[in-house]
Amino acid sequence: MHMTPIWCLNRRDYQGRILFRPPRVVYVLIVAFLVFVVVLYVGMRIQQAEVDRAPSTIDLFTTSKVCGMIVLVNETKNSSVAVSKSHNNSQETGGFVSASTFDDVDSLWSHADELKSSGVEVDDAVVANCGTCGQCSNPHDVGIYDDTKNTLTGDAKRCAYRALIGGRGPSTDCMRKNVGFTDSCNECWVDNIMCDMKKCAFVCMWNEIFGRQFGHTSGGKEILNPCKTCDEKKVWPSLHELCRSK
Repeated sequence: MHMTPIWCLNRRDYQGRILFRPPRVVYVLIVAFLVFVVVLYVGMRIQQAEVDRAPSTIDLFTTSKVCGMIVLVNETKNSSVAVSKSHNNSQETGGFVSASTFDDVDSLWSHADELKSSGVEVDDAVVANCGTCGQCSNPHDVGIYDDTKNTLTGDAKRCAYRALIGGRGPSTDCMRKNVGFTDSCNECWVDNIMCDMKKCAFVCMWNEIFGRQFGHTSGGKEILNPCKTCDEKKVWPSLHELCRSK
């Protein structure tokens, strides 16, 4: 009687019974993963095509207008009123500083000199951001931008995960707790997160799983990764006038 070698039984015993069969759930998980990857890839390609067709945002950052902050020496009611009424679109921010939109940097310096000539004790004049002033154009939020320049993106990303699971509320609380913006600036950032979920979710998830997580450099110049590029071209143009100081 001819016997088949044991290594040729293809995982069956001598009665032909299969010795090992993966649980059905394994097949289900494999199929689910493949479907997830296909859906994610198709969604990414669609959103990436929209990003590629979107116009450049360079004009948003090349304006001569600036948001300037006038730093006062003394915190007095009269000085605050004098500064806030002296220029259109000004924002009184606690007495020491007033943020206003100026046509250019020279206009900011001239405005500071005019205030000094009128008796207002001006300590300094600084540029908060290019373009018009927005919800984040104040000393508190500008200071946070400077202090968290190496961690803000990571904090915002973690808060975006909260929005993905629980919606706007958890994301708002996360940004408030971990970053500490003023309420109005915090709302701008949450608006940005929610808009990213609508317009850039597939691009960002694909980049997070399979691509670069952060921008890289080329010739000494930082190149935005696909997720940041999507945010820059599809989301930020609709929010920059309101939020600013980005």
